[in-house]
Amino acid sequence: REACARGETFWCPPQKGSAVSVTTSESLIASVTPVKELGSGRYAGMVIIELAEKLVKSRLNASIGNNGFLFLCDESGQPVVYPDGKDPRALEEWSRQGEAQNRGLTIRRTLRSCGWTVVGAVPWEDLTHNTRSIILSTVLVCLSLLALSLLIVVRMTGHILQPINHLNRKMRQVAAGDLSVRAEISTYDEIGMLMERFNEMVRQIDCLVQQEAENQK
Repeated sequence: REACARGETFWCPPQKGSAVSVTTSESLIASVTPVKELGSGRYAGMVIIELAEKLVKSRLNASIGNNGFLFLCDESGQPVVYPDGKDPRALEEWSRQGEAQNRGLTIRRTLRSCGWTVVGAVPWEDLTHNTRSIILSTVLVCLSLLALSLLIVVRMTGHILQPINHLNRKMRQVAAGDLSVRAEISTYDEIGMLMERFNEMVRQIDCLVQQEAENQK
């Protein structure tokens, strides 16, 4: 009657037994299409096609992530085919756009042939689990790079400070009156040039002191 009132194909939710046969008691989904007489245009009958619910359920038996799933809703949003063990009332909340946002990510596709909707649902736990792994990996990489950077800075600082400390010791020896000391030049950069000038200055001072000593004889 509903198919005739609509004037189009009507899909019935799963129910036990067949509408046209008494040989089966399995759960079936029926598609009812009204048929008109050519002359009068009145509805003379209907064509009924029945599908086993388990066949439709097997088509929806696809895992999405760790805990994601697929289910089928009718035009009013009521779950009609869903995985075993799922609560229809919880699935009805998944089928509503506003309430589903509190549970996770949903993807919907309406079937033009019947007006029913296939809903794919993925809980937020699945999505945030991968996010936590990515964040943890990123933090570990950043910490490793930071430790490597600190090691490079320490080595570079030691490389720079070592010749400076060496030059500082030699200058103290000169200040104590030892004019025979010379700085060991290990680099040829600005610090090496500074050491070379220091050695030249000490040689000149040593020469002046020796000349003054000879003049006083």
